[in-house]
Amino acid sequence: MAAGIVQQIIDAWNSHNIDQIMELHDCDYEGGDVGLAEKVLGLQGIRKAYLRFFRAFPDLIITVEDSVVCDDRVVIHWVATGIHRGSFMRIPASNKTINVHGVSLLTLKNGKILKGTRVWDVAGFLREIGLLPDLQD
Repeated sequence: MAAGIVQQIIDAWNSHNIDQIMELHDCDYEGGDVGLAEKVLGLQGIRKAYLRFFRAFPDLIITVEDSVVCDDRVVIHWVATGIHRGSFMRIPASNKTINVHGVSLLTLKNGKILKGTRVWDVAGFLREIGLLPDLQD
């Protein structure tokens, strides 16, 4: 059951289907994202967070690099690709293409996502849109 959730969430992300995304989450969802100042709580929090991503990156596509499923726990290593066309993290659109790596850690309950933590390369994102220099000497 948990293995199927990986493909379902990626399909929902890539189709930008907010209703499908919300159906995959438990109504008591609690999540965190290194790029968001506040926790994501409940289905309305899910809707707000995902709409924020899709407005900023209307062509966003997620590719799974690897995933691990163990009982009710799922880890997904992913790459997000898209063009930064809207405000994100209070940063105006740069119209630059991003390729950002991240990991999502999910806990399931009754086949739905109850908890989630998203850790992604914020510095890489900032470099790709021109706000952080290459840090190599």
